[in-house]
Amino acid sequence: MMRLNDILKILEKYIKEDSFLCKFGSKGGTVSFIAAYFKATQMKTSLLSPAMIEAALTIIIERINNESMTNDEQYEVIKQIPFTLSYTDDDETRMKGVRVFKAKAKNASETQ
Repeated sequence: MMRLNDILKILEKYIKEDSFLCKFGSKGGTVSFIAAYFKATQMKTSLLSPAMIEAALTIIIERINNESMTNDEQYEVIKQIPFTLSYTDDDETRMKGVRVFKAKAKNASETQ
């Protein structure tokens, strides 16, 4: 069974290596995705359901953004990426209640 740390590593790889995310995100855009897309593109062979992946991604993002966990070494690599990660259940592009994960270039928000 996959652990939270395994999904963290897959998320790190996705953010570092996805060509669309790197190209579009580096220009200050925000890239959005849902758990079903993440499973279909990054975790094709996983037996985890999109709902389980969604829960894991939510926990990971909450821990990354939680100031009290700033010394947790397993999240250090992903904290160094040039994106801010977040999620919402109220995205205008999706049906209400569908959790949408977002990656936004950090330097884009600093220049505004």
